[in-house]
Amino acid sequence: MESLFAYGTLCDETVQRTVFGRSLEGVPDAILGYQLGSITINGKIYRTLDQSRHESDAVEGRVFRLSAAELVLADAYETKAYRRVRARLRSETDAWVYVRA
Repeated sequence: MESLFAYGTLCDETVQRTVFGRSLEGVPDAILGYQLGSITINGKIYRTLDQSRHESDAVEGRVFRLSAAELVLADAYETKAYRRVRARLRSETDAWVYVRA
């Protein structure tokens, strides 16, 4: 199983059911050294994670446990506006996270 930190649409149960065919159970956590930004895709505004100049900045979200196959589904859901990277969270969990490409 893989850990995925989500802070935007992947936290939405309707999106989860569409992408993964099920609702995900996650735990609250945060990523440090990042701040929220935004990007417009097909006329809709979405959140992005942008590196911050301040390591104390934090973005709250949830950590979900996904299978490798589900992580591939998450990759397909995200557009080229994002890239998946490994990051250490406030809880000291290492997780995948989508940041601005």
